[in-house]
Amino acid sequence: MFKVDGNPYSVCCVGGGFQVTDLSDPAAPVQVAYSDGGGLLKERLKGVTTFEVDGMPHAIMTSNREHLFLIVDLSIPSSPVVVSHAKNGEAEFELNRVHQGAIFDSNGVRHALVLAFNRFQIVNLADVSSPQVVSTCKADECGIDFSLYSASHASIFNVNGENYAFITTYSFDIPEANGFQIISLADLTSPIAVSRGVHGENGYTMYRAIETSIFEVNGVVYGLMACRYDSRIQIINIVNPASPYLVSQATLGVDGFDRILTPMSSSYFTLNEVLHVAIVSDGGNNAGFQVVNLADPSSPVAVASGKENVDGYTEMYGAGDIATFEVDGVIYAFVAAWHDNGFQIAKLSNRGAD
Repeated sequence: MFKVDGNPYSVCCVGGGFQVTDLSDPAAPVQVAYSDGGGLLKERLKGVTTFEVDGMPHAIMTSNREHLFLIVDLSIPSSPVVVSHAKNGEAEFELNRVHQGAIFDSNGVRHALVLAFNRFQIVNLADVSSPQVVSTCKADECGIDFSLYSASHASIFNVNGENYAFITTYSFDIPEANGFQIISLADLTSPIAVSRGVHGENGYTMYRAIETSIFEVNGVVYGLMACRYDSRIQIINIVNPASPYLVSQATLGVDGFDRILTPMSSSYFTLNEVLHVAIVSDGGNNAGFQVVNLADPSSPVAVASGKENVDGYTEMYGAGDIATFEVDGVIYAFVAAWHDNGFQIAKLSNRGAD
């Protein structure tokens, strides 16, 4: 999700490329561009992360099938421009099965943590037309254990002026490889693991954790884990990155949480000065989204939900991503679904979150 001249736009992964949609009228979204990345994309993209360069929207887009990432200028939404790309094996890039790029600033310089199979790379984006590898960190190096082999998602957070990466990991075969690791990015040339959480230990139930996101309430930083195969979310206090601990969890079918079967993605918004999160689930005929009040992270409250084939929701089967946005003071959610090959826009401020 990004804005140009105050108008919201979405950028979605589609087969062999990406699509840009104008959302300024949520009731009548308009596709304004489709691109195959200048011919670089033949397979579907894995992930898209937007960021700004000199106030202009850009995105890093990853393809785990073509083992590359693109940097795209979105400042003219109807005419996106690929300004650079990197492929596995070129220069110093190691992008086998690349998943995602997490954006952060360090000493005033834009960087990306690019997550690939059994490793991640720190990439300097000071010049987006020429990204440069700063460091590479592999499983069993930098104090990082074997679970990095199955890393699925990374989020960046800052505590006391220092950047950290919160990385989710999963494995079908090795239970103890499911969980998370927290990595210090104080020295970008030498990232260091400072802690981890393991499925089945210390209250953690994180079998195949698929996504993590960061939020803050009353000055305390938390990580929210979407645990796909456990059909639950877990909230972790990470204000001390060296000593994270479980604060709360929500499970499918308990206390009104009816739409977190195989949760996939989350997006935050504030309504009536209270932080909320919208969580999307790809759970077949149970697919949909859940809106959660996070005023008290130790006791998250389910306040609303939307379900596939109920109340007009017809494009949520296989829902894999969600992004919230605001138009004229109203909060909306954009839900993209791979199985239905479509998207749905929901008006959240009318669905109990207020």
